[in-house]
Amino acid sequence: MNVEIKRDGLTLRGIEERPSEKAGPMVIMFHGFNGNAGYVQGELFAEISDSLVASGISTIRFDFDGHG
Repeated sequence: MNVEIKRDGLTLRGIEERPSEKAGPMVIMFHGFNGNAGYVQGELFAEISDSLVASGISTIRFDFDGHG
């Protein structure tokens, strides 16, 4: 699911994935400050997210403002 958080005129965009609708542990994933949204949407982050979700852990991947 695509996620948007708006604050102070800026929009932080990300991707949230959950194994179910229940509350539980969550890992927040983000690229380094020199990275961009390609890292967040790319294969490596998707594979890590898929593994975590398969283990029952929700993930949210986001890119920093101005980086994609």
